[in-house]
Amino acid sequence: MSMPYLGHVLNGWTMPYKCYFITQTVKNHVPVNIALVKTLRLCLQPLSPEEVRRKPENERSWKWFSILVKSSEKEMNTDDLLYAKGIFYRIDTVQPWNDTGYRRYHATQYYTGKGPVYSVIYKSNGADSGNPPDEYAYQKGGTVAVSGKNTLARTDYTFTGWNTLSDGTGTQYSENDDIEIGTSNITLFAQWSVST
Repeated sequence: MSMPYLGHVLNGWTMPYKCYFITQTVKNHVPVNIALVKTLRLCLQPLSPEEVRRKPENERSWKWFSILVKSSEKEMNTDDLLYAKGIFYRIDTVQPWNDTGYRRYHATQYYTGKGPVYSVIYKSNGADSGNPPDEYAYQKGGTVAVSGKNTLARTDYTFTGWNTLSDGTGTQYSENDDIEIGTSNITLFAQWSVST
């Protein structure tokens, strides 16, 4: 199905949503969900009744949603989870309307049954170039290796690790130290010492 270019119309409709791109791994014989966390600008709306009626009969009672995302954003795939306003949505189908400047997805409200996930967030804390490691989310009780500095740099300073407080008075972590996931997000701030 072809559509006219909608980029100029839909710009005002999109809002930023936190998206979780789930990967399932097995640790100690237990499946564990790990999620890359990205913020995407998108338009999320309930699917129209006409489109729901076109779904297979056994799927018409599901809570269906239509999602429009700019083509320049990270592409989502079937079974990716989208988190918006406290609700997870599972991507069911992908409709690449690249000629409109957007991709369209059909998604259903999703209950994980595995409890919430919590993010490890890295902050540059004074770096003047580069990017901190990506944010990932994990389930409670998981043990995660702390990342390195990625591409962060600060003129005349040396990276010395991470701390739970920006002023360095919290818990200190080095690259590859283990950190246990509790019941809240963990924010780690880059620490810097003056180069000699």
